[in-house]
Amino acid sequence: MKFQVEVPDEVFWRAAARAEMHDQKVSELAADLVIAASDTRAMPEYDPIIRLWRAGYTDAEVARMLNRTNLFVARRRQMYKLPANRKNGFKP
Repeated sequence: MKFQVEVPDEVFWRAAARAEMHDQKVSELAADLVIAASDTRAMPEYDPIIRLWRAGYTDAEVARMLNRTNLFVARRRQMYKLPANRKNGFKP
């Protein structure tokens, strides 16, 4: 199937660099991104919630940054079976 996308040159070259890092063609990288967008469990590294979780932010901080509810963020994190990030000094 043919799928065409028009993107600015800067975006294309960034995608080309990323694809090269993974020994892929840009078209293969784009296909992976489409799969990730259609299945939230396919590639968590593309999920902004997971990226922020990996950076150490709490659910509440992620929710504020992404304009989502705490519950939405917590459920997405739990879907990947990830523990909650806690701030130093807080013990449940």
